[in-house]
Amino acid sequence: MPVPSSEAVDFVTLGFHVSDAPANRMARPHRHDDIEITVLEVGWIDYLFGGRRIRNEAGQLCVRWAAIPHQSVDFAPGGIHYSLKVPLAWFLNWRLPESLVSRLLGGEMLIEAESDPGSSDLAMLRRWHAAFVSADPVAHRMILLEAEARLLRLALCLPQ
Repeated sequence: MPVPSSEAVDFVTLGFHVSDAPANRMARPHRHDDIEITVLEVGWIDYLFGGRRIRNEAGQLCVRWAAIPHQSVDFAPGGIHYSLKVPLAWFLNWRLPESLVSRLLGGEMLIEAESDPGSSDLAMLRRWHAAFVSADPVAHRMILLEAEARLLRLALCLPQ
């Protein structure tokens, strides 16, 4: 599948943000210079990401560099999509393992199924959303520290 031309891709500025929203179909692809960490509550979402169609199932942690054009093109109704956006500069300052950083910045969407039900990524994203809307700077710092630790755990599980 061809990558959309730059004229067909919206560039948006988001920055540090945590959202919860119903799964939906996007009219056009977009991109933003953030690392995006998402978990879907129920169902599935099909993305076009860098010209490839990728399915993200409920409960799977999905991490991507959102500067790669992406668009949700199909979904199972009823799902809530939780999403954390971390500015790229902040992500790079975390000095995560090169194996993770190079895969993300190389255009890979990393999807990890939950291996330990007791460490629910969905519950984590829900907590991050509640902390974000509180507008408490200490709560915002907690989100970023937990996100850094979660990405470090992901990096440790990646095949070398």
